[in-house]
Amino acid sequence: MDKGAVALTGQSRLAAGATIYLYPGDDIQEWTKAIFLGQKGLCKQDMVESYLGQSFERLRELEAMGIVFRKDPRTNDYFRLPSRGLVPVQMTIGASFKNMIGGTALTSVLFNKVSSLGVHFYNKIFISDLIVKGNQVQGAVGCHRRTGEFFIFKSRAVVMAACDCSFRGNYCCVESTTGDAFAMAYRAGADLENMEMMVTNTAPLHFNFEGTGPTGQAGAKFLNARDENFMPQYHPAGSSAEINHIVQAMAWEHKKGNGPPFYFDFRPIPENMEEAFISFFGGWMPRNLVRLKEKGLRVFRSKVDWAPALQTLRGGIKTDIHCMTSVEGLFAGGTAQSMGPGLFNGWSSGKSIWSGATAGRSAAEYLRNRESPPLDSDHILDLKSDLFNREIPSEKGDISMYEMTRKLQRCMFAYDVSILKNESSLKRAVKEVAVIKEIDLTRTLLRDFHDFISFKETENMILVTDLFLKSSFLRKESRSDHMREDFPKAEKNWLKWIVFNKNLKEGSRFENLPWDQYRFKPEDLDRGAPK
Repeated sequence: MDKGAVALTGQSRLAAGATIYLYPGDDIQEWTKAIFLGQKGLCKQDMVESYLGQSFERLRELEAMGIVFRKDPRTNDYFRLPSRGLVPVQMTIGASFKNMIGGTALTSVLFNKVSSLGVHFYNKIFISDLIVKGNQVQGAVGCHRRTGEFFIFKSRAVVMAACDCSFRGNYCCVESTTGDAFAMAYRAGADLENMEMMVTNTAPLHFNFEGTGPTGQAGAKFLNARDENFMPQYHPAGSSAEINHIVQAMAWEHKKGNGPPFYFDFRPIPENMEEAFISFFGGWMPRNLVRLKEKGLRVFRSKVDWAPALQTLRGGIKTDIHCMTSVEGLFAGGTAQSMGPGLFNGWSSGKSIWSGATAGRSAAEYLRNRESPPLDSDHILDLKSDLFNREIPSEKGDISMYEMTRKLQRCMFAYDVSILKNESSLKRAVKEVAVIKEIDLTRTLLRDFHDFISFKETENMILVTDLFLKSSFLRKESRSDHMREDFPKAEKNWLKWIVFNKNLKEGSRFENLPWDQYRFKPEDLDRGAPK
């Protein structure tokens, strides 16, 4: 089921297709250590090793389905680029199928494969809740996002292969990333963790762009309002540093009065970089560059107005290494499944491929000798009532869904909530969200079923916002994308997860990492870790 259309909507289709694959001969320990350091210790090392260890096999499977990975004609080796911030990790680029490149190629090939197996697709179905009884999943309910027809899906196992939450943000391609999987899992009684890690990327003000990692490595520079190359004073890698360092530096520059505006200066990049971008990278970016050039803007020869842009809440549904959640029979994959903080080049697609394959195989194994228990009709009626909790159409309200979204964004996107947090700003945001939830939501104008689905997505975003603010308040240190001004240092005693579950008396618990099972220890963070 998909709330859009399977393989035709969603972020995977829009991705460039650059993916971290560990090749034979690559050092899995060195790569795991790089990711451990990149995640500042909050790393599920067993999952990372499983992902890396399987990754080349997954690449070969994709090739067998028809994907062609571009190779250097001189050496016949796959084209690879460094993953920003993860030396020596490499990502493979140039995945193609027929005349398609990147995510479009990958999703098309997978769609063809699944179609050949006779799988039935349900498109434009908004799944509102999971059916859970006695901590065992029994299926899901939802409705058609155009007609409102109610659906009951009975199932002995469920795989949630969904995205995270971007609050319809100001980064590219995230308009439909509204935290539905997080909210459904939470209401079903599953554990969620890592909910304080808000990834804020950077983006131009007047169009979309993705690829600051490779362009920063090629020589592009971030400038403040004084035209100063400010990044070297915050990180030795300068403008090629990982994105959390860049946006935090922008926030500090703002506090010093040095911006906005900010700029990304492409002019130091070699002339041939533009053609390489158009030729090698998939997704929407090459077409975007060509269209901008047709309109008179040659991005790679310009100094462009730039700013932080909220990309995603990189929290997730907590699973074991088999991708099963704390709810029996419920599995999670994709970026909604938690593998630790960080948004590295080639990481999201790679972890999605691993978790999708793992969750699918684990669910198939789980189904052996599992009987299908009868559904509780009263429970189904309750879920249906929870779904259709507003009259449609309802023209009694005076706040449009667009205005409602903007209210939530003004709260979440404030720099002292999403980037440089402190106790005062978090308490302010909690009060603002309470007003949105308790007052503004009751005043929304629902003109049609399109507004109604947007309303339900907004309910999910508000639930996720609550968890983000609570988790941000609880973690009294700074680590990775979580920066507390009032607790600016990373503390060893905070190398633990904050886990949320609706069934906990306090709502959350702290969970230590299993260091006795992990290769790399807290003291390894001080050995070669970037400042």
